[in-house]
Amino acid sequence: MSINQIYYVIKLSETRNFTKAANELFIAQPTLSQQIKKLEDELNVKLFIRTKSEVTITEAGKSFVYYAKKILNNIDELKISLNKFRLPKSKSIKVGLLWPFGYTKVLDYIKLFQKTYPNIEIKVLIDGSVSLMTKLQNHKIDLAFIVEPPKYQRNLNLLSVDTSRIVCVMNNNHPLATSEKIFPKDLDGQKILMISHNSNVYLPLYTLLVKNNVKPIIIGESSEADVVIQIAQSNMAISFLSEEVFKKIRPENVVAIPLFPKIYRNIYLASVANFPQTNVIKTFINFIKNEEKTR
Repeated sequence: MSINQIYYVIKLSETRNFTKAANELFIAQPTLSQQIKKLEDELNVKLFIRTKSEVTITEAGKSFVYYAKKILNNIDELKISLNKFRLPKSKSIKVGLLWPFGYTKVLDYIKLFQKTYPNIEIKVLIDGSVSLMTKLQNHKIDLAFIVEPPKYQRNLNLLSVDTSRIVCVMNNNHPLATSEKIFPKDLDGQKILMISHNSNVYLPLYTLLVKNNVKPIIIGESSEADVVIQIAQSNMAISFLSEEVFKKIRPENVVAIPLFPKIYRNIYLASVANFPQTNVIKTFINFIKNEEKTR
C-alpha cells in the first residue's frame, strides 16, 4: 500500500467517477483503475463496485476511507513537527546578547539550539539593549535578546523570553541591609551604582528617582553582573540587578532587597519588523518560540 493509493481511494470515494477522479488527481484514468485494483488485490477486499453507469463504495471501502483520512492527518502533523528540524541553507547567524545572558534562560536556549542545529554557527555580540537595538536596526546583527524597549522605539517584532524584577544589591553591613523593601526615598543621599544608560532598564529607574525627587550620589554606572556584585561586596555603593541573576550568582556578604514600586527586566528576542528574514533567522525564532511554549 502506498500513500498515493490512499489519496486515490479517498478521491474516488468523493467523486464516484473514475474519469473525474483521475482528472482531479492529474493522472490517467487507466492508471487510477489499475492502482485501485492492485490495492484491492493486496488487501483481498472490494473497496468499490463498478458498473457501466456508476461507482459505489462498499462498507469495506467506507472503513478504509475513515482510517485513511486519519493516517493522512497524522502525516501532516508529522511534517509540521519535523519542520523545526529542517536544516536551513544559511550556515551562520549573528545574535546580540545582553551582558548577563549567562545567568538567564537565554544561555540555555543558545546551547540547546547549537545542539539541535550543529551545522549553524552562532556569532555573538555582547552589549546593552540600547546599543543592540541600534545594531539590529542597522542590520549589523540578525537578532538580539534585549530588555523591553520603550513603546516609542517598538519598530521591532518582540518575542517574550524571560522576566525578573529589579532588586537593590548591597553589602550585609549597609544600613539598609535589614530592610524588607527599598523605596525611592530610601535612596536619597545614598551612594549608588546606576544601571548602564545602554540598558532599557535605565530609563524606568531614572524616571522613578526623578518623580520622587530623589537625589542619590551616583558613583558610576554598569549593568555587568560581576561589576555590580563587586561594588556591593566592597560596600562602595548600592547597585541594581535582576533577581534571577542574583539568585544564580549567590554572592557572599551581599543581600538583595526588592525595589518598590516594582521595576521589571523583561527580556525579548527582537527582530526588525517588516524586514525579509532568511531561513536560518526564521529557524532560530521558531525554535525559541517552541521552547517557550514547552516551558
